[in-house]
Amino acid sequence: MNYIAVLRPDPEQRYHIRCPDFPAIRAMACNLGVARLLAEAAVQIHVEEMQRSGIPLPEPSALHDVLDPCGDADAIVVMVDANPHSAGQDAAHSMMQPVLAGLTATASAA
Repeated sequence: MNYIAVLRPDPEQRYHIRCPDFPAIRAMACNLGVARLLAEAAVQIHVEEMQRSGIPLPEPSALHDVLDPCGDADAIVVMVDANPHSAGQDAAHSMMQPVLAGLTATASAA
């Protein structure tokens, strides 16, 4: 299953990452390539944690439902694969797992 990630550049050449179907996922990366990898790893880990916790996954949103025409004019939209461990994801996955597990636990408790 694929989900949308929105990558927005800022004036300092960083990318802010959000995944509309998973509001708990917010991140920032130093460049576009890292932002893409980080978004995919974040979605994969979040999905794994939701499945472990028995939380149903959301249906992927349509692009026209998640973009803000005013605030996302300079955004880059990518589709990220929610299936765990795509090639090259192991390092990002290992780094992010404890952080996202905590976010999932917090979201579940709310």
